[in-house]
Amino acid sequence: MVPTTVTIGHGGDEGPYNYEHMLEVTFYSNGYDSTDPTAEGYVNLGTNYVMPPAYGETLEVTDMVYITSTTTKIWVEMDVLTCVDESCDMTASPEDRYFGYAFPEAHACIKSDGTQGTAWSCPGEVGSSSVDEDGNPSAVTLENKRRPMLEDQDWCNNLMTTMGNGSDCAQPRTFGKTTIGTNQEIPTVVRLIGTADVPSFAPSLIAISAAGLFVSALVLQSRRDEEEEILEEMTLEDDEQAVSPVIATILMVAITVVLSGVIYVWASSLADTSAKGVPRMTFTVDSSQAADGVDSFHRITVTGSQVELATQAIVVTFEYTDPADGETYNEAYNLADPTVYGFYPGNSPSMVTFGDSVGAEGGAVKSSLDTGDVIYVRSTNDNGDLLENLYIDVSYVPNNGVGSVLRTWTNL
Repeated sequence: MVPTTVTIGHGGDEGPYNYEHMLEVTFYSNGYDSTDPTAEGYVNLGTNYVMPPAYGETLEVTDMVYITSTTTKIWVEMDVLTCVDESCDMTASPEDRYFGYAFPEAHACIKSDGTQGTAWSCPGEVGSSSVDEDGNPSAVTLENKRRPMLEDQDWCNNLMTTMGNGSDCAQPRTFGKTTIGTNQEIPTVVRLIGTADVPSFAPSLIAISAAGLFVSALVLQSRRDEEEEILEEMTLEDDEQAVSPVIATILMVAITVVLSGVIYVWASSLADTSAKGVPRMTFTVDSSQAADGVDSFHRITVTGSQVELATQAIVVTFEYTDPADGETYNEAYNLADPTVYGFYPGNSPSMVTFGDSVGAEGGAVKSSLDTGDVIYVRSTNDNGDLLENLYIDVSYVPNNGVGSVLRTWTNL
């Protein structure tokens, strides 16, 4: 689920009006399993009922939209509804609250057989149908008393989609108009890599040990070969030059020590971590926007990583004192949490959010913690006051529970 916001403006007739109006704003997305409300895969995106903005002003309406890997568009429908009473009774159902909120619905084209087309196929159309709500033939043509053109003179701009172009509006008396197309990209759905995909350092250490044994075996084999040659050639010519066996032994010991030192340094570099499978990572912290009021934050960027880590295995622990009440809070955030992943402080109430620099592998877009990724940590409370005694740690916590703290910060 991702937040989607639409901005609504009020133009045209300034009013006043005899009856109060409300806006019915509904968000949609395609790509999920079913459009049948009774089916298991159906996702109800919900509907917002809001008061219209004042004449010449705008308001923003936000809702959560469900997106899958097959989602290609998001769209919004806004209906202007007239309240039955002078003031809208929000405790009443929409059918009892709004005039003409019943079958046959407005905004649907009338097909040649007198039945209604799909919803919003003809924005502004009066509701009419030759069959009843259950699909049974009606002795008379059913017609809704609602007249949408008296509520809004231009229904074409009440439909908006993220696609590049709007569709033919087919609105009565405004032929040739189209709905609004914003040509916006929708968020990319990524897959998580498994924690098993993160290589362990155990095989590397085994390989290092094996390499050390192999070098020792070579040295011993070399000494055995030399001893056999000495046994076969018991005498040397007086003018032949030879290296003393003592010197040869010293040289071999020196070579062995040098090789062991090199291997030790290599092993130490690889094994310099407190848990298997956790590489060395480097971070930078930017606090330049930490004191800018509401939605201020510290920006933690991954600047180097030996290997990518599974996003769902990364936990950020955030401890702070809120000056509003003097209480100390300790909170943990998983970077794969839907309220954390893909957000930043400006569009999420979460204290920690994660901006993933995703990569593609075999056509699939995958998520991981790697170089270029950014973790945002809020630095102020809801009033814009700076949080105190900040402590942050980023930890790798795989399913087996054997993890490690990658980095900590205090007193930012």
